[in-house]
Amino acid sequence: MPFSTEEMITIEKTPSYFVTDKAPQRIFHMNPNIKLLCVVRDPVIRAISDYVQSISKKTDQEPRSFDDLLFDAKIYASATNMTPRKIDFNNYLFFKNANASLIGVKPKMIDTSWSAIKIGIYANYLARWLSYFPRDQIFFVDGEKLIQEPSHIMERVENFLNITRYMTWKLFEFDKSKKFPCIKMTNASRSKLYCLGNTKGRTHPSVSNDTLARLHNFYEPLNLRFFKMINTSFDWG
Repeated sequence: MPFSTEEMITIEKTPSYFVTDKAPQRIFHMNPNIKLLCVVRDPVIRAISDYVQSISKKTDQEPRSFDDLLFDAKIYASATNMTPRKIDFNNYLFFKNANASLIGVKPKMIDTSWSAIKIGIYANYLARWLSYFPRDQIFFVDGEKLIQEPSHIMERVENFLNITRYMTWKLFEFDKSKKFPCIKMTNASRSKLYCLGNTKGRTHPSVSNDTLARLHNFYEPLNLRFFKMINTSFDWG
């Protein structure tokens, strides 16, 4: 961390803090009065984005499809004591039973052990943080609104941090290719536009309406639990 004067506010960010078991306790012991910012996206969009980032790192092999990872046949096989024989996620999962005959089922059971899905169950991770920090010490940002209305969201962040208003709409410019806002930083000599790097704003794969509907239905009660914990709600789904 850089050295900071009493007039400065120093911020550090990483997605790992929110989901790391020991992070809340360690941060509390470092500074129990620290102000925390938590940016969360619609977990359905977040899962697809996580998938895109994951397959971008596996250039040496053919990646499994989003549906293939989401609806893992091994889950149903374990629950029913059957062995996967053939997988067709658009129609049926076929399993071989004890009599060696094939039976078809259509469970499409979501693999909650897949990190892309598990991380989106925000309430599970938030419970740890609220055991150390009061709710009013954490400001929750809707990631979708941050993209759509960066100036408005940043005004609320500045109010939460009790700092002078600086991030006005004039500082933001939307990047149509990445579909994320960029920010203009100006000093005495020049003005420069800063946009997200090449690893952000990748094109998402086409996901069927059926898969999206199943994911939204899966997350809906979990989101409601999360919204109840933070005393607010976001327009997801």
